[in-house]
Parts: sequence; C-alpha cells; structure tokens
Amino acid sequence: MNDFFNKCYVKLRKLEGGYANNPVDPGQETIFGISRRFHEENYKELWDKLDSVKAEFGTEDIVNHLESDPGFMKLVRDFYYSWWKDHKCNLLSSELIAWKLYEFSFNAGTQNGVKVLQRSLNYANKRNRFGDDLVVDGIIGTKTVAMVNQLHRNDIINAVVKTFIGLQVSYYVELTEKKKELRAFYYNWCMRAFS
Repeated sequence: MNDFFNKCYVKLRKLEGGYANNPVDPGQETIFGISRRFHEENYKELWDKLDSVKAEFGTEDIVNHLESDPGFMKLVRDFYYSWWKDHKCNLLSSELIAWKLYEFSFNAGTQNGVKVLQRSLNYANKRNRFGDDLVVDGIIGTKTVAMVNQLHRNDIINAVVKTFIGLQVSYYVELTEKKKELRAFYYNWCMRAFS
C-alpha cells in the first residue's frame, strides 16, 4: 500500500465516521462507512466481530472497542484498500482525481462515482484532445484510466476535479429531491464533496 492510499484511507475514515444504524440511510447499519446491507456476504468476519462486540458491550462505545482491536481494524483497512484497487485508483496518475473517485464511489456506489468521473473527463475533452469521448457506462476500464493518465496540466486536472465536484453535488441534490427523507444527510454529503 502506498503513501497516497494511506493518506486517503485516514481522510475517508474520518469522513465516514464510526458506527451508525439509521433506518433512513440506504446503507442501513454501517461501521466506518462499510454497509452491512451491501457488504455483509463478502465481509462476514468483519460483521461477526461487530456483532460479538455489540452483544458484549452494546453500541454506545462500540467504536473505541473496535478501534482497539488490531484484527478488526486490519479487516477495515483491507476493505478500504480493496475498494481503492477495485476502482483502479492505484493506476491513476492524478492524486486529486483518484481521491475524488475513491471518496464519491465509497459514498454513492461504484457506478455513480465512475459515471461522474467519465462525464467530467468528457467535459475536459475539448475538441477530442484526449481521443474520443468516453462512453458514460459506470465501468472504470482501460479507456477511462488512459484518459485520466493523459492529463498532465494542472489547470485541466483542476477543471476535471471542479466539474466532478459540481456533478457530485448535483447528484446529491437530485437524490434528495426524489427521496426527501435523505435531506438529513445533504449537508454532510456536500461538505464531503468539497473535501
């Protein structure tokens, strides 16, 4: 694991918080941003440990109990790292773009994060300077990685990141307009978009 992943891991862990079990949250029960609803099957050891600590101590001080368990924290770190690699953040030459893809995909799901990245790259692809526009399919394939890695000028990278942030906030606006019960999360989602 490289130094940049380590920085992103710490930053994302802080954004994701500790333990929550909000019935309004689409992720439902979460620990450090890892959703039981979406990740229980593949991370059984993590959830078994969480359930064991809940049974013994309840949920009031659960984060301190879990953070003091190196085995549990390794499971959490391994989850975050697999997410990093699955989204090919380790292959992207721009740390800013890798961070935004990682952060937003972790919050809103892989397809949403990748689609926002692809749309942002297409906006920067004025007159096809980086080749044909990407198909906005939500798949982080070789073409998406290659287009990111063609970006060498800071002004273009910054334009992509600012476009990404705008599209991320727009995603949150549209989501909370459709599902009004999610408005409780809107402020924090926007703050994370600008992180």
